[in-house]
Amino acid sequence: MRPYWQLGDVMAPRFAPVVGLFVLAPFVGEFLLGNLTLGELGLGLVLAPMYGFGAILVRETARRWGGGWASVVLLAAAYALVEEGPVDQLLWNDSYAGQDLLHGPSYVPALGMSVELTQAVLALHTVWSICVPIAIVEAFVPDRRPWLGRVGLAVVAVLFGWARCWCSGATTPSSTSWLHRGRSVGCPP
Repeated sequence: MRPYWQLGDVMAPRFAPVVGLFVLAPFVGEFLLGNLTLGELGLGLVLAPMYGFGAILVRETARRWGGGWASVVLLAAAYALVEEGPVDQLLWNDSYAGQDLLHGPSYVPALGMSVELTQAVLALHTVWSICVPIAIVEAFVPDRRPWLGRVGLAVVAVLFGWARCWCSGATTPSSTSWLHRGRSVGCPP
């Protein structure tokens, strides 16, 4: 049997790498790094919309631009800053999960951010949440063209926006954050 990328209009196998990336992104970004235990593995389904749609959006956008891995890494870094900044507010919240991760030797008062924490977030999400899952899926799919059409990409972008708002409301740890609980830039109250 010929590979799916040579089958033309067969739709189901065409979305196999998209589904694979959707599932793999939260698994690599949370479980393989030890953030989730075996008992918490189901939580990956809760995180899948944010991680999965984000990874798909990064991969598809980079491939549409005709960019290589430099484009993927740049977009993955942007994803990392969005996820840990306005979405779950880790970068600016001095009481995130009951811990003060901001006020240390690398705290920059003018920005209200820690350089050390920002670097850790960039390394974690850029590499592990986005780039590694894309590399794994692309290892099985030699075609570097976009997997989705324009409509599919638009649907993923809308779903990522929804996931961003949903995760912001679900993960904002306290009302002491500079953004009020359950609200994020562009999300309804």
